[in-house]
Amino acid sequence: MSFERAMPNSTPSALRIENLNVWFELTRADKGPIEAHVVRNVSLDLKSGERLGLVGESGSGKTTIAMAAMGLLPSSARVSGRI
Repeated sequence: MSFERAMPNSTPSALRIENLNVWFELTRADKGPIEAHVVRNVSLDLKSGERLGLVGESGSGKTTIAMAAMGLLPSSARVSGRI
């Protein structure tokens, strides 16, 4: 997901996420520990007063993106990118 502004705007960002990636370590009975890459390269820039809706299928990462933005992911998550 990428959000780009068509025209320059000097309003400061209320929330900026750049290249967010999230992985969780999972344990599978047949394979042992594996790392699941659950959010890949998400970027967005939300200005003060703007609204954003995340739409997608169940399990597509919407809640994980929101939890990462608020710093509420569990310690089992590995995060890269900039919030």
